Formats: sequence, C-alpha cells, structure tokens
Amino acid sequence: MEINLKFVTQLNSSSYVRWRFEIQAHLEANDVFDVADGSREQPTDATLADWKKKDALARSLLSKSLDDAHFNLVVACKSSADMWKTLVGHYDEVSNTTKLAALKAYNDYHWKDDMTVTSYISGLMLIENKLKAQKLNIEKEMIITKIVRGLPQKFDNFKQVWRICPTKDITVEQLQAKLLDVKRDVNVTSSGNHDVALSGQKDQKDREIFKGKKKAGWKKDRKKLCHNCKVFGHFAHDCPSEKKDTSSEGRSSSNRVAMPAKQQLGDIDEWIGDSGAYSHITRNSDWFVESKELDPPEEVKIGDGRILMATAIGKINVTVHNGKEWVPRCLKDVRLVPDFGSFNLFSIVATTDLGYEALFSKSEVVVKN
Repeated sequence: MEINLKFVTQLNSSSYVRWRFEIQAHLEANDVFDVADGSREQPTDATLADWKKKDALARSLLSKSLDDAHFNLVVACKSSADMWKTLVGHYDEVSNTTKLAALKAYNDYHWKDDMTVTSYISGLMLIENKLKAQKLNIEKEMIITKIVRGLPQKFDNFKQVWRICPTKDITVEQLQAKLLDVKRDVNVTSSGNHDVALSGQKDQKDREIFKGKKKAGWKKDRKKLCHNCKVFGHFAHDCPSEKKDTSSEGRSSSNRVAMPAKQQLGDIDEWIGDSGAYSHITRNSDWFVESKELDPPEEVKIGDGRILMATAIGKINVTVHNGKEWVPRCLKDVRLVPDFGSFNLFSIVATTDLGYEALFSKSEVVVKN
C-alpha cells in the first residue's frame, strides 16, 4: 500500500495542533487510529496478525510525519500506541507550561512608556489569543476592565468618567477607537489639579463650558444685559470678566477660563462630562424651564450598579463660555433623577449625537462644534 502524506503537516515545535488534527484524520482514513491511540489493544488470538499489520501501518504514517527532533522522541517505541502516547504526552506537558506562561504574561501586562494606544491593546490581544489557543478564555468584560485600568495618567479623566458610568456592551475595537480619539486631543499639562469639571480656552471661539442656571434666577435676570461680555444677569460695571482682566492674575492666566462653579467636587452646580451616559442627568428640579413627567419612571443604571429612577425629562437653561464670552444656551432632554448624586452629568454621547465634538484631556472635557 502506497502511503501518501502530501497533505499532512510535518510535526515541528510550532505545528502540533494542526499536525494532530491532520494525522488523526489520516490514521482514521486508513482504519488504524484505534490501534495508534491504544483503544484497540494487542490481541492474543487469531486476529493478532491483522493487528500487527495495522500497527505497522500506523507506525509508518506517524514516523513519516515527524521532523528529526520528534522522530528521536519515538525511535525507541515498540508500537504505534507508544509513539502516539509519547508525542501527545510531550505536548500536554508543554501545553501546561505554556498556559502558566501565558497567564503570567496576562497578569503582568501593563502600559510601558514607549507604547501607543494601538500597541498597548494589540499586545494584550496577542496574549489573549495565546490563552485561547490553550483553551483558556478570558471574559470580554475582564479584558475591557484590564485595558482601562492599565491606562497611564494622561487618561485619568477618561478613567474617572468610566468609573462613574462604564459603557455597556462595548467591544475592544470600539474602546480602542475611543481611546485613540482621546489620545489625539490629550494635552497633558504640568500644572496642579483642577477642581472644575469643564473649562474652555479663550483662543478657541467654538469651545464651550457649562454651569447650571436656576429657573427663577434665569427669568429674573434676563433684563440685565452686560455690554462688556454680552451676558444676561449683570451690568457692565459689575462684569466679573472685566474685573478679572484688570488684575495681574488675570493677565498672567488669560489663556484659561474656569467655569464659575463652586470649587469642591460634589457641589450641586457642577457638571461632570460623562462619555458613558446616554442623557444629561440632574437631581435639581428647580432648574427646569420646561419638563414633562415620565410615566412610568425610567430606569437609570449608574456606575456603582444601582438602579435609580428618572421621573421627568425637560430643558435647562445654562450659561456657557465659548472661548470669548459667556452666552445663554439650553440643554435639552435632561433627565431628572431625584436620588442622583450631588453633581450633574453632562452626556458627551448626547452632545456628539447632535454633531458636536468632545475633546478629552487630563484636566478638562471640551465640547466644540
């Protein structure tokens, strides 16, 4: 019988999985695999001659599919079953070592100084593929969490937003795209920590920052128009920007405008930019200039896993800085969540859906059109 192993991959140090699949199929096609794997033991009756013939064929098929190094492993074997056991046992032992090495590589993996977003994620995906090859599967949520937690300091703002409200059902590819967008616009500064959630640059006309306005105060002050900054609520002689510009401090830091909110995180006037929230959220019912009740209330899942209820949806008037002056704007589709925390969420997603662009950096989230 002519043996044709043309379509069987030769076993070498890197081809075991494919070789085993192909050689097993070849042994089965020649009706000798049960002899090779030991399930058909050597008989003592009249069928012994037939068994020996099949064993010889199996030994021939196996030996012709091995490179020199693997042939030396089985050269002393007396039967095809011994050869099969030796080869499979060798790679089972290697497999266990490989599993431990892959798991250690996964646990030790972290961002290095010379990495980019792409190389960081690609390196982790390579380790994940090695784990999969060893039949060790890591849940997608664990991969996503490891990616986010391992990000360097320049992504701290993104990580903070992620902790508040992680994006559901995001893929690694989608997360990578988000991080590339963030990295593209990151501007790491060596200045101290900033306590404000959003800020704008005076030299960018289309950048805006947000501060909530209470309903009553908004209507009361509409008749006061400042001819200095063109913002309702005060006159030119009381203009805070005019006072700031005349001070030496104002001149030295005129390239930055911080929103006039209280300085401690958690103040009710503060808006935190959130790339995971699908809607703007506040607990301040008196801010709404227009609203309608949600019947039944709408469930809102927050970052710590709790489910809160949104009881209304509507519009809130705010003042924003466009890089040059404070101007009135209106936030639409804001959810009223009475049990929400002592700050407000500004939905980056809801804003970008309207055609705006969100730029993340270490100390700010800037929205521009």
